[in-house]
Amino acid sequence: MRLDVQQLSEAARMVVILKASSHLDITELHSAIQKKVGTHGVAQIFDPKCVISRTHLIGAYLNALYSFGERRNIAKNASTEMLLFAAMTRKITDAITLIGAKSSSDFILFCSDQAVFKKMAGLLTSSKEFRPAKPRSSSASHFIGIENDDEAVLQRMALSRL
Repeated sequence: MRLDVQQLSEAARMVVILKASSHLDITELHSAIQKKVGTHGVAQIFDPKCVISRTHLIGAYLNALYSFGERRNIAKNASTEMLLFAAMTRKITDAITLIGAKSSSDFILFCSDQAVFKKMAGLLTSSKEFRPAKPRSSSASHFIGIENDDEAVLQRMALSRL
């Protein structure tokens, strides 16, 4: 199913992005997220040191949705496809190493909407809205090897699939 600009715009308005922690270890957390979300919605966890901005994650999410709509996806589910776009790579193991959450005590949780977030709430010990400070996004962009600029992030993301 192809998505038009209106549908992508609506999807972007629905997202929930939080800085969070969990009582589960990282492997248990990832497994629990996959079970709770299933095929309905998108949820993914990221290393906060590697997330440049909200635009970085929303761009990765919209690219993943578009990729599935065009049947050009690499991953089997939209959550993993989003991880690939956020890491700007085509290899899942590289994406996990680059930008995947390393610790359950400090991660960024992305949920496609409030309904998905409600499924995740029981897994979290704390959460607050993700708003990266300029120095953090600067170090994240340096880590990924890109300018600290939302436009540069989106361009690099698009080029990762060429």
